[in-house]
Amino acid sequence: ELKTPTDLVCMATALSRLGLREQEIFGRIADLAVADLQSFGFSELTSLLWAFASLNFSHKTLFDEVRGLLQQQVERCSPRELVQMSWAFSRVTKADEELMMETLAPAIRAKMLEFEAPRELCTLTWSFSNASVVDAALFNDLAHALHSSVKAMNAHDVSSVVVAFSGIEFAHRRLFQALQKHTRRIVHSFSPLQVARTIHGFGVAGVDDEGLFKILCEEVMRQQHLLHAKNVVEILIGLSEVEYTPPRVLRALLQ
Repeated sequence: ELKTPTDLVCMATALSRLGLREQEIFGRIADLAVADLQSFGFSELTSLLWAFASLNFSHKTLFDEVRGLLQQQVERCSPRELVQMSWAFSRVTKADEELMMETLAPAIRAKMLEFEAPRELCTLTWSFSNASVVDAALFNDLAHALHSSVKAMNAHDVSSVVVAFSGIEFAHRRLFQALQKHTRRIVHSFSPLQVARTIHGFGVAGVDDEGLFKILCEEVMRQQHLLHAKNVVEILIGLSEVEYTPPRVLRALLQ
């Protein structure tokens, strides 16, 4: 029988890591957690929400109760907890502008120098972007912090940051120049999803770099057989935005 916060967190985490979408069990875990929420520390709540979000499960009462605690005590969260909370709420579409800008953003900015770069900074950037929340002051701080760690980014990090900042590239051109250079270095490590998102992000940002798009398109051709329809659409949108439309690539994508 699940009794303690540790019991509930361990069960949820185990199911999540095994990829077992047991909705009835997760519902029971959420009900038990809500009934004894004051016994949970923030680290336990963070782990619990991470487990739910990893399987794209959302329990309204659980997330609402944790949101209330965050609004009252967000300063108690460690940098890692802020990252995971932001990600979990965004992942299950529970992250609105009020929560992200009024509660989480000020706490994140206060601890900006304490986050692990680049991974935690990239995750925060994705969380706000996925929630369609752009806090100008926070994104300025994130861009500044990310610039110095671009060389340590992997393909997942690059694609996430390019997409997140694509709508405001004009304000962060120094960051984009570093991302363009780094993308050239690691282009062969991109998955089909990552190369599609990167082309889309650079395209929407209006990046004027034909050489970069040529290299990315070569990677598209190499992975053509692995592309899904959504990947193809993102690539076509990105290329059309910068008017880079090589016939060979278009034929391959449209066949």
